[in-house]
Amino acid sequence: MSNETTKNQPKLSFTGTKPQTKPAVKKYRPDNSDNSNSSMEELNSIQVQLQVMNEGITNLRDDVKGMLKKDEVEQLIMNTVTNLMKNLEHSTHKKIEQMINEKVNDMQSKMDSLDFENKSLREKIEHLEKTNEIKNKTINEQIEKTYGISKTAH
Repeated sequence: MSNETTKNQPKLSFTGTKPQTKPAVKKYRPDNSDNSNSSMEELNSIQVQLQVMNEGITNLRDDVKGMLKKDEVEQLIMNTVTNLMKNLEHSTHKKIEQMINEKVNDMQSKMDSLDFENKSLREKIEHLEKTNEIKNKTINEQIEKTYGISKTAH
């Protein structure tokens, strides 16, 4: 009956790959005399491992205690940024002050030059006015003489 039923059943078709399985690990089971020695060795090994782990945990605790806390990091960053901003402000202020001083010196030299030119022009004007005054007197005297001569001639 089983032969016939399997012939009539449709065959399953499987496509894809077979899932990977881990190979079975066979444990070594020593006899009783080896068992007591290996048990002692395992206990000693476990004890050494526990001591190493304990030391590791102690070191980690010390490291964690030595680490900065969030508030300390924020305060450190805040202080650093504040100092950087003060330095930037100070250097910017110095540069601006230097530029202002350069401009003031430039303007002062231009003003001195204009002042000198202004004095020179005033002196020329005064000289021309005096010369003009003298020429006007001379011309007026000549006009009066000419007027006198023309009156006499008339």
